Amino acid sequence: MDSAWAKTRRARVRFFFYILIGVPLTIYLLVQLYRAPTCFDGRQNQGELGPDCGGVCEYYCPWQAAEMNTVWTSAVEVSPGWWSAIAYVDNPNFDMRFDNRAYQFKLYDAAGALLFDRTGVVSVDHDPVVAIFEGRMAITGAQPARTEFMWLEPALWRKAGSEREVLVEQYDVRETRPGQEIVAMLQNEEPAVLRNVNVVVIVYDRAGGVLATSETFVDIFPPDTKKRVTFWWPHTFEEPYGRIEIVTRVPPQD
Repeated sequence: MDSAWAKTRRARVRFFFYILIGVPLTIYLLVQLYRAPTCFDGRQNQGELGPDCGGVCEYYCPWQAAEMNTVWTSAVEVSPGWWSAIAYVDNPNFDMRFDNRAYQFKLYDAAGALLFDRTGVVSVDHDPVVAIFEGRMAITGAQPARTEFMWLEPALWRKAGSEREVLVEQYDVRETRPGQEIVAMLQNEEPAVLRNVNVVVIVYDRAGGVLATSETFVDIFPPDTKKRVTFWWPHTFEEPYGRIEIVTRVPPQD
């Protein structure tokens, strides 16, 4: 039988072996297996409000954003057989942004039959009001009686970029031969070049209905400059207009 001294000696050897080999090996394995918390690991592990959302993460949790409200929709005939559709959307999350959210327009006749549908995407950044326009819809043999707008997917709200704004300095309504046009002067007071600025004009009648609408883009808008944009229709407005609204939207610039 081993003596007590031999047992103690073997225990000390095992202890020193663990100190020399086991501890460094354990530390090495822990370091290799450790993964720092991220906003893409599917876990709520770094002060987030939910898994990978809120707090330090770029994306907000779904419950942090309110629903966008479609205030009204309308379809307007631009020329015989050609229609445009517009949705006027109120955005309570004007200090947030989303990118390339899919939507759909559907135009129905008085009997409820679908006449035309169109899908698209839109990006929003610091926009309290969003005017979503779709043009060149070919419809023959019937007239739209109802215009429906819907989102095809939930918004992935994220932290907004720097707020960029384009101002409408003035506009004029002019008759042309043939048709009618609106010429607006825009101003970029921002210290940066803005790209793909969306501009939508809405002409209301005296009862608040939509007489005409159109859309254009400013591809490149240098800082501290002005740009003239023109909207043209091949006919004059069918009745006196009540007011004109021009909605500008600067998409995310990063």
